[in-house]
Amino acid sequence: MRRSLVTAALILAAGAARAETCDYFDMVSGASGTEDCSVAWHEAGATFRLSGVAFEWVEHNRQGQWSTGLLNGHPAARYEIDRTRYAYSTLDLTLFLDTSE
Repeated sequence: MRRSLVTAALILAAGAARAETCDYFDMVSGASGTEDCSVAWHEAGATFRLSGVAFEWVEHNRQGQWSTGLLNGHPAARYEIDRTRYAYSTLDLTLFLDTSE
């Protein structure tokens, strides 16, 4: 099952979940807009919620700009584009998430 690539402008609040407004673009369906979203950071990673869909990132290892872990329970990698933008993807490339502050 192919999942959508969602690019969300998220305000990343360390330590607590906080509701924000996020712009998104779904590259599979072409849908875009502005919706409520939230991000919660926890010891092992982060949970992103957009339009009722949750993306759970659990970090296992980090080397420079690259991290490995689990995205919604599947083996994944994260690339730190710069201090405010991150790209997440499962290793089988079925789920993507790009975030920016």
